[in-house]
Amino acid sequence: MSANGTRIQTVGIVKMELYLQGGAKMDHEVLIAEDLSPNFVLGMNFLLDNHAKLNFATKPPILSLFDDLVEIPMRLRCDDTNGALVHCTAVLPPYSEAYLTVTTPKRFNNSNVLIEDAQRVNAISVAGALAFCKNNRTICKVLNLNPYMVTLKRGLKLAKVLDFRNIASIQKCDSDGTDNIPLESEITRQDLDNFHKEYGFKINPALDEDKRYEALQLLYRYKHVFARSHSEIKECKGPPLELELYSQQKSLKNSLG
Repeated sequence: MSANGTRIQTVGIVKMELYLQGGAKMDHEVLIAEDLSPNFVLGMNFLLDNHAKLNFATKPPILSLFDDLVEIPMRLRCDDTNGALVHCTAVLPPYSEAYLTVTTPKRFNNSNVLIEDAQRVNAISVAGALAFCKNNRTICKVLNLNPYMVTLKRGLKLAKVLDFRNIASIQKCDSDGTDNIPLESEITRQDLDNFHKEYGFKINPALDEDKRYEALQLLYRYKHVFARSHSEIKECKGPPLELELYSQQKSLKNSLG
């Protein structure tokens, strides 16, 4: 079983010589699996047999083996085997989002994959998504949440590409009506004033002008949850409620015994 609970199908077993950083060499029995991602995994049996310790107090964290005889720094996995690289240099304006073409490893061609943030660029975020790889290409959605421009140079390792075996579960997600709401950077104070007048919110008069607009911007972001009439009340997506109704006569009878 993998760490996310999915079952790994094995097709064989082999005894291998492992060479670790620092010059250590050891023999270990390795299970062979089809389409394993990442390509090699050290299991609990390896860690227990070799007295492994993980020290997360250091940067990067340290994996020590053989009673601290061998120490191996642990780094975020995003290499040539599963890294998505920026295809062409792109400049992201402040507070913006963009869809970028990224280069993917050949082994993912003509297959559906999972895109995850590699956390290699602190200035931006990559949206986790399902994608399809073709001709060593796919698309990433990136967000620049900073008040300044960010340049993503060609060849930058932007995201991780994982196969579907890394997905523990999939649930249907219905749109909540927020897809067409403009970015906060595109909303002017005049827009917020018109919104305030239209919805009639009562804002604390003790707030200064900046705090007032911050409150209005928050309300604007979630305006889809406010209903001004019965016609704007949306259908509940949850399971139906089971209500057991009692007549007044039956209730009175029960209370009298």
